[in-house]
Amino acid sequence: MNSIYPRLIGLAGLAALLGAAAGCQSTNPLEAVRLNRQAQVYFEHGDYDQAMQLLASSLDADYENCASHYWLGRCHEIKNDPDKAVYEYRLAVRFDPALDVAQRSLIQILHRTGQIDPSVQAARVYLRNKTTLASEFIRMAEEFSAEGMDPQAVLAYQRAQQVEPRNPIPSIALADYYRAKGSKDREIDSLTNALMIDPLYPGLARRLGELGQRIDLPEPEGFKKTPPIQRDLTEM
Repeated sequence: MNSIYPRLIGLAGLAALLGAAAGCQSTNPLEAVRLNRQAQVYFEHGDYDQAMQLLASSLDADYENCASHYWLGRCHEIKNDPDKAVYEYRLAVRFDPALDVAQRSLIQILHRTGQIDPSVQAARVYLRNKTTLASEFIRMAEEFSAEGMDPQAVLAYQRAQQVEPRNPIPSIALADYYRAKGSKDREIDSLTNALMIDPLYPGLARRLGELGQRIDLPEPEGFKKTPPIQRDLTEM
């Protein structure tokens, strides 16, 4: 019988530990939001240390508050601590993948710190899971390009093509991008893709012709001549 008691004591101790852990996991989302808003005020006034203290308290109240992780990442980035910034941005994205500012900040800081492949992979995941209009993806692509993030820009253009496959504009925008980069072959490929979507889109055939491509446009229906016998049969 003596061998039973240690086991009973162990189970009781385990129950006590589980109860304590459950108490530690309690959250206060409203308090976390309040502290986060205060932290943003200090951040805007340049008091990053005070902002970080408030954000730490916000996360104590609710560790899954994605906004607090994002702003803490911003503080670390400003204080030239990119590793901690990346860590906080990743947590923000983990707790809310729809938080665009955190997604973009993660992609940008990875790129700026020379982590090109992780940045491209983060962009690929972000773009694949984001749902919006092609025009929005084109805008994002232009912003990536302006920041020297060419692989991410191409991914954004390609995502624009995917979400609106019958719209020639994303392919034309990608062609413009390649033209600015001096990539003639890829410009031609993109323009050809746009022409396949809409053969009568204004200026496409001319532009491809200027690039040395021969284009045979389909004859518009209104200009096709009806054979006399078919016309007579139709009028019967």
